[in-house]
Amino acid sequence: MLRGSLAAAGLSSVLLFGNAGWALVDLRALERVWATIIPNTFAAAGNIEAVQPGPSLAVVTTAGYVGFLAGPPLIGFVAQLSTIRAALWILLVLSG
Repeated sequence: MLRGSLAAAGLSSVLLFGNAGWALVDLRALERVWATIIPNTFAAAGNIEAVQPGPSLAVVTTAGYVGFLAGPPLIGFVAQLSTIRAALWILLVLSG
């Protein structure tokens, strides 16, 4: 929960202020926050009681691949309808 809030705060400052210098600092902080999400998600899926780790990890991996494949076209579609800044608010909502 805290990591998602930190990611949302960093991305919102990038989107609101739009300054290149602060964007680099904020995106560097986002990198550190988002880099820990996948290992923590895999660990949580593998530690679910009464469920084998293999199927749990398969579900998490499948959801990750769906997001990996569907996310960029969705953001691109929204950016084409409006602006890239408006489209990146999708990431902010999902981080929160």
